[in-house]
Amino acid sequence: WRMLDDVMLLAPGGRVAFCGSADDILPYFSRLGHSCSLEGINPAEFLIDLVSIDYESPERSVQDRERIQQLATAFSAHSTTVFSAMPAGDEASRSANSWHSGG
Repeated sequence: WRMLDDVMLLAPGGRVAFCGSADDILPYFSRLGHSCSLEGINPAEFLIDLVSIDYESPERSVQDRERIQQLATAFSAHSTTVFSAMPAGDEASRSANSWHSGG
């Protein structure tokens, strides 16, 4: 985990839940109310659990789908805010980073 530079976390259906620096991902999800205690927990497993659906429990499946929808919506809003704040003349950076917002 510590050797990763960047992370793209995909949710079911190919929805992007996060795309960016590995250093930013845990604080990002913590701000959304999903904190990972690094003590005894593999961050990669924590992140996969955030975007996984438990199909064995109908109630849990509904909760998981709602959480995943919220995460994908939050990242979409986050990436739109980040890119709309870029200076107009920074087209090279905007183009190079367009995969963050799917465009």
